[in-house]
Amino acid sequence: MKQLLRFYLAMGAATCGWFLLACILGWRAPDLGFVRAMTTPTSYGGRSSGGFWGGGK
Repeated sequence: MKQLLRFYLAMGAATCGWFLLACILGWRAPDLGFVRAMTTPTSYGGRSSGGFWGGGK
């Protein structure tokens, strides 16, 4: 149990350090395209096009 706690603390510190380094150096998140796909109206999704979960405007 103590070893698992050390592992979680080490992973948490490494993750926080990684994000701190990214913030300091001004790294940008990679553009994977899914955010743009969610915000751009298309024929298969998006708020104003009807979408497959219904409605639209």
